[in-house]
Amino acid sequence: MKAAPTAFVVTRRQDSAYDLMLELGAEGLTVIDFRRPGHDGSWTEAALMADVLFVDADELLRAARPLSPAQTEALTNRLVVALARQQDLPKLFERRCPFHGILMSEQPMCRLSATLSIARAGYLTLPATVMDSFRSKQRQRLERLTQTEIMVLRCVLAGGTNRQISGVIDRNEAYVKMLVRALLNKLGLRNRTAAAIFALQQGVAPHPDLKPGRETLDRPQLARRLLDNHV
Repeated sequence: MKAAPTAFVVTRRQDSAYDLMLELGAEGLTVIDFRRPGHDGSWTEAALMADVLFVDADELLRAARPLSPAQTEALTNRLVVALARQQDLPKLFERRCPFHGILMSEQPMCRLSATLSIARAGYLTLPATVMDSFRSKQRQRLERLTQTEIMVLRCVLAGGTNRQISGVIDRNEAYVKMLVRALLNKLGLRNRTAAAIFALQQGVAPHPDLKPGRETLDRPQLARRLLDNHV
């Protein structure tokens, strides 16, 4: 018989601790430890026994500093939900804290089920005010791109290969590869699909001379499908 998944909680939100315990139980999670934050980070080793971690944002911010092997194991190989206030979010993202979901302090505990479902599916939800600020920053990043970078972004959105993009901007493939990598770094994105999603969100049109074929990914279709699923 398979054991029930377990949860490890590190929070100072004592006022909502009872509600959190009830919601975790309703989700079929057995709480193996419930403790207040400590300044030594020793909870990360104990958390290795759990499947899901619920951790206050300030504890995650402390853990975002150079991690010990035990901390790395605890925070990267388990589902981590940050218990955060809105003012915590900028630092959580700036320091690239290891978490997969966010439960805001302003949200009722009944949102826990939705937060877990979304995190398990690999997605992340944020408050509307945070998303508005994020979109504004993304627009500023787009406006800082050069005309060549915009052209490359349009080609990436169209699903162009490095060879195809080199033909559009009249540069060799090695230069295009370097340019695409620099573009992703400038936009703070991981890969070309993320760049395509970004382009669609910002209203950028695919380059008209590039059409998906056998060797070209239909990236606009993929990006739209991911957007429809609230990526």
